[in-house]
Amino acid sequence: MLPFQAIMLVAFLFVRGSMALIRKKRPNLARDAILLLLLISLVGVLSQAVLPKIEWTDGNLRFLFIGEHHTNLIPFAVIAKTADELARGNLSALLINVIGNIAVFVPLGFFFSLLWKPSAKTVLLAGFLTSLFMEVSQLFLPRYTDVDDLILNTLGAWFGFLLCRAVCKLFPRLQEKIST
Repeated sequence: MLPFQAIMLVAFLFVRGSMALIRKKRPNLARDAILLLLLISLVGVLSQAVLPKIEWTDGNLRFLFIGEHHTNLIPFAVIAKTADELARGNLSALLINVIGNIAVFVPLGFFFSLLWKPSAKTVLLAGFLTSLFMEVSQLFLPRYTDVDDLILNTLGAWFGFLLCRAVCKLFPRLQEKIST
């Protein structure tokens, strides 16, 4: 995850720095920081779900796709299986399958909402489309494609939207500072 995020950081700083020089206008550092956090979180999720693992061994750089290909197109099947695992005392299944898939999309909903003040429908659509892109990409990779991930990721984006709303109510000038 870190190599891809480091590349994103360097690219972002180069592009934003170049834009500031061309426009000869002082950038909004708060907005740029939030945009950078959004991009880094997206790259982090993509690196775990779609992009290959980068390995540096004996002076050779290798890109590896690790895993097996499986597909679940039955809604709530994996969530139900996770509930069964939880009933047997397997808490890690809940943490990884349900909470993990929700949690990784909370930053998307939060930062997206903070930057552009979208409606809940727009955030749900952004979360859904981002997750759909990842799940469709996984159809062609040795990864697990799961409709439940799509549902949980979209739910995570919505939770991020709600969290942003709550934070903006507590700190009303926050969005104003970012949007100017």
